[in-house]
Amino acid sequence: MVFTSVFFLFLFLPSTKLFNWLFIKKLKLQNLVLMLSSLFFYYWGEKNHIVIMLTCTIINFTIGILIENSSQQKQRKFFLITSVTASLSILIYFKYFNFFLSSAAYFFNANVTQFVKIALPLGISFYTFHALSYVVDVYWRKIKAERSLINFICYISLFPQLVAGPIVRYSDIGHSFYHRYITRVGFRNGILRFSFGLGKKILIADVISNVADAIFVLHYDQLTFGLAWLGAISYALQIYFDFSGYSDMAIGLGLMFGFKYKENFRFPYSATSIQDFWRKWHISLSSWFRDYIYIPLGGNQRSQNRTYFNLIIVFGLCGLWHGANYTFILWGLFHGLFLILERTPWGVFIRALPSFAQHFYVLFIVTLGWVFFREEGLHNALYFINAMFSASGLNIDRVLIHINIIVILAYSIGLMLALGMNKYIRDYLTFYRNKSLIKIYRELSILMGLIVLLISVLSLSNNTYTPFLYFRF
Repeated sequence: MVFTSVFFLFLFLPSTKLFNWLFIKKLKLQNLVLMLSSLFFYYWGEKNHIVIMLTCTIINFTIGILIENSSQQKQRKFFLITSVTASLSILIYFKYFNFFLSSAAYFFNANVTQFVKIALPLGISFYTFHALSYVVDVYWRKIKAERSLINFICYISLFPQLVAGPIVRYSDIGHSFYHRYITRVGFRNGILRFSFGLGKKILIADVISNVADAIFVLHYDQLTFGLAWLGAISYALQIYFDFSGYSDMAIGLGLMFGFKYKENFRFPYSATSIQDFWRKWHISLSSWFRDYIYIPLGGNQRSQNRTYFNLIIVFGLCGLWHGANYTFILWGLFHGLFLILERTPWGVFIRALPSFAQHFYVLFIVTLGWVFFREEGLHNALYFINAMFSASGLNIDRVLIHINIIVILAYSIGLMLALGMNKYIRDYLTFYRNKSLIKIYRELSILMGLIVLLISVLSLSNNTYTPFLYFRF
């Protein structure tokens, strides 16, 4: 089940919300309803894979209590290692077994056709990281172990963030299972946030994806300079609006049910460095790697070379987390390389540039990186990048084939939103504290949200829907 399905919008979500309203003064029953609804949500699309998710959940729930009850450090460490080993074993088997097997077959020239290909359970990367962060935080004594199995299953399987994030830590929402209030303002803001997220996906990402998909399937002999750049820029916009749209919907759904999720995107394409980009892109993932891998490795508190090593490890793993393919690893290392360079005189040079040049630098590097992320093979990615720097010319006629008024509109709105134009307007009004204009801005936002929701729902009747990109990860 997906957020953009008619069944979800008009049956699952209203019925789940109705049952929560029926138990408005009984929080334990609300948690039970949310748990059962979330399990149904996952079972709808994954069937037997729900057993894997529940196994991971129960293991970490039990180990969390064992760690908290243990007084000896050796026992606590043993339980922690057991949890990490079990969780990563599940993730590695289902997500990377085929990758490791095919890699071994390639290097040893072996035939592996007799092996059954293992299907990737939906959301496994996200709920595994949820569970790992919980157990590590219990071990570090940052949080208390959850004693209610219903609450813990609800935390792991909560349908707004279950399938494609954001990665929500128990420390951020654990208190909401015991003290949760749903106000009219919060519910209204949740609907608006969900509506804008739905619009990002349906009206921008899905429209632009038609251009990106049409260009990325071309043979390298058919690629020209103009087509390659149009495809790369299209994919950069598509993945941003696809994933930030999903995050907006998750945040909005959370507000509807009384949960406050942290922001997952803060206009990353307005960044002035790659380091700044990662402070604004997929914040829940980048902060997860920072807190649970980068800092434990020593972060930047040791030698310069050790800092570089830590960055390479973290971003190599970040790339691998996104998918079992060498292109993902290369994409992560590509970003890691520029994070290292920005700690050298190159970073001093970049910071001395005018702000527009810094933005251009970030957009250029990030767009190149997305080619590795998008292509399935290294050779394909290199051919595509070669076309981006070829002397084949713009070939405007071949570019215009992919352009129509709907695409132009999606690009125009997408570029303004991606660069944070709406944020600048809001910040300007807030800075000058013009109450009348702020009120007008809020009312227009509500009206615009309802219009976007209506147009998005009407657009669902078309057969142009494409799955969320992050469902693959």
